[in-house]
Amino acid sequence: MTSQKTMLRKILPLLQEKGKRYRKQTNVLARRAAGKELVVTRPSSGEETRNYATRGDYIVTNLTGAKEQYVVAKDKFEARYQLVQHRANGLAEYASKGQVMGIEVTAEIVALFSTGNDFNFEAPWGGNLIVKKGDFLAVPPTLDEIYRIAKVEFKETYLEVPM
Repeated sequence: MTSQKTMLRKILPLLQEKGKRYRKQTNVLARRAAGKELVVTRPSSGEETRNYATRGDYIVTNLTGAKEQYVVAKDKFEARYQLVQHRANGLAEYASKGQVMGIEVTAEIVALFSTGNDFNFEAPWGGNLIVKKGDFLAVPPTLDEIYRIAKVEFKETYLEVPM
């Protein structure tokens, strides 16, 4: 499995050359985790990764067709999202504050990491992410982590922003 450090080293130059800036155009629903809780992220393409939320983390649900969920640490969540409105059962709706740099995964990118049609790399939280041609790789403005966003969900939630 390719490490975060190696992914960043190989993908950041491509992002600087060919990447685009995007903003999340759809809001999310989120709640605070009360304790250790397994969250399985399942976009429309199937299971992507598994992560454990700990007390205080946010469990986020994208408002996409797949309604995929993922865990965001409290400090990252509060830096990246702003409250829109409270909902029932401890849920609240949030809007994204920032942007990401992203690049679509081409056959050339897959070939940097695999001889097959997909590859795996270490998620920022230590889990395993599976990447397929057509997915997107994204980094926040801090350029300190890289993650995968499935193709269908990327198209449903992100909008290109002029540079």
